[in-house]
Amino acid sequence: MTRSHAQLQNLIVGLGLLLAALAAAPAWAKKTDRIHVADIVIVGEVKSLEQNRLRVSTDFMGTVEVDWKQVTRVESKKFFEIEIKDGTRYFGTIVASGEDRVLAAQGDETTVRLPFSELVTIVQTKAGFWGKVDVKVALGYSFVQATDTSQGSFSADLSRRTRRFFSDLSLLSVLSETGDDRFTRNDASYTAVRHLPGRWTYSLTGQFQTNESLGLDRRWLVRGGPLYRALRTDVRELTLAAGLAAVREFYTNDQPGENSLEGVLGLRYLAFHFDDPELDVTAEVLAYPSLSISGRWRTEFKADVSRELGWDLFWSLSAYWSYDNQPAVVDAENSDLAVTAALGWSP
Repeated sequence: MTRSHAQLQNLIVGLGLLLAALAAAPAWAKKTDRIHVADIVIVGEVKSLEQNRLRVSTDFMGTVEVDWKQVTRVESKKFFEIEIKDGTRYFGTIVASGEDRVLAAQGDETTVRLPFSELVTIVQTKAGFWGKVDVKVALGYSFVQATDTSQGSFSADLSRRTRRFFSDLSLLSVLSETGDDRFTRNDASYTAVRHLPGRWTYSLTGQFQTNESLGLDRRWLVRGGPLYRALRTDVRELTLAAGLAAVREFYTNDQPGENSLEGVLGLRYLAFHFDDPELDVTAEVLAYPSLSISGRWRTEFKADVSRELGWDLFWSLSAYWSYDNQPAVVDAENSDLAVTAALGWSP
């Protein structure tokens, strides 16, 4: 192992120990929510219902996940955003309904009774800016001695939701070394989504990318367009996207940067498998046919499989693939694939 490989490994290990310390940190706020599961009552703090799993923070077991089909009643004084299958959203606290498998959402003026079978998501929306932010951080490292290849990865995701908007800040950095060759790819994006009635939303994204394998020194991109959730159940979701993107690119050779206009076509699929093994699967593909450069088109694909490990930790296997049929740098590759295995933390 070379010195640079050892430095990269030490950095990943150090950040991994920091994640472990964060996961072990106790939460001192008093938890009073009551979750009825068969003849058992769990006292904790309801965090969310997503993909048929109710996430509950407890004092002694960390964050646990309960099969939603086993839950009979929920009560919480916290404030939640509640979405049902037809896309309608309600806001309020969860009060005692007096009936099994029925949720009572108490809003500002009325209380709505919703059958458990109609619920898709329940997300806590605390008061204040930081109380509404969800955090996910993951670190990965691999080394293959036979080829003297090492790869380190870091990803972070911060999301925030309000009654009208959902926003997300996403960061990804992958460093690969083979012998004396080093390649990096970086991706930072911020997305704001405006909720519309029913299954429609509108999104606007600003993005920054670098990819040395494709000869891309840096790319600035702004894209926007409507999103339509074609499929929305408690365990699956399919979203279709279309729009336009304005792009400014600079390359690793000496040629000047270029401005271009691109179309956007996208698809995002989420699925959850609750039985053993318990897995989350996410796949997203974006196609960018150029409207300024004849015959050029690009594709960005990413897929992720993750599994909860307990104590707010998770394991993930991710793949990132970029393709450009007309790279501006003559000797650059037209595609780049990165596969990472990582340990993450999400409170």
